[in-house]
Amino acid sequence: MRRFNVTQSGTSNIKVVASMMAGAKERVLVIEVAGEQHLLGITAHNINHLATLSSPIDNTTTSTGNEKFKDKLAMLIAGKINPAMAQNNKKNTDGEQS
Repeated sequence: MRRFNVTQSGTSNIKVVASMMAGAKERVLVIEVAGEQHLLGITAHNINHLATLSSPIDNTTTSTGNEKFKDKLAMLIAGKINPAMAQNNKKNTDGEQS
């Protein structure tokens, strides 16, 4: 199956403001067209217009997905998101030391 890669082009009239994975093959995008921002739901087979945003998202304050992923991964490993993960990590490190 082919996948599409969302890239930003400086000369395009359509700009991707924000993007987030909503599942294995699903994505939610905020795009800007003619000064209006639109929320799109994208799957492997469909693209749906979900809403026109009444208050635009400021794209200068959004960080890249890699930074957010890095922070979430660190929190997950530390057990702040899923305490069971921290217990498993502790068991694994205790088992290696014996």
